[in-house]
Amino acid sequence: MPASSQTYRVALVLRAWLDVLERENVEPLEALLTADAQWFGLEPGLMCGSRSQVLSQMRRGSAAWATFTSISAAAVGDDVVVSVEGPHLREGFAEELHGSAHLRLSFRDGLVYLIRAARTREDALVAEVPA
Repeated sequence: MPASSQTYRVALVLRAWLDVLERENVEPLEALLTADAQWFGLEPGLMCGSRSQVLSQMRRGSAAWATFTSISAAAVGDDVVVSVEGPHLREGFAEELHGSAHLRLSFRDGLVYLIRAARTREDALVAEVPA
């Protein structure tokens, strides 16, 4: 029996994150992004409005990757919520992360077109598409 599209998206995201940790670069995640990908941060106005800005944001956070102690992903409709924990997720970010980060990834045609940061996993699970 083939995997559901939800299961496939969760596996795709987790595989990309594991590849990122192994390679220590964002290339595996870059392959998941649409040409018009955007990232909305925790505070109003914190936004990456282009794919290149999204990739720059990912690279800024890369120092914390080696210290991840937990990575989880959950399907929420057509989206995937990724939560990571690690002691260095407090450093180098404008937002206060308290040792964890939560992202809701929205897919279009099999690729991520929208990333929304949330303060808690629960917030990420109910996040709405920004206007």
